[in-house]
Amino acid sequence: MAKETAFSKLLTDERYAFASELGNKYHKDASQILFTYLKFMADGTQNQSKSLQKSLPEIDKKFQTYLES
Repeated sequence: MAKETAFSKLLTDERYAFASELGNKYHKDASQILFTYLKFMADGTQNQSKSLQKSLPEIDKKFQTYLES
């Protein structure tokens, strides 16, 4: 099982509720939060030589920067 990260709920069946929480906190639309996180996940895992587990901290850092922008 993958290690849980600050945003791993966005990859579960709780994703919309969590995206709504983040949206309220950062004044962004929940659907845009979901789309952006999945885009960062796709971009961050395209490099086949790097495992998802090793990519997650970098993905989360970029996503946090997006949320705070």
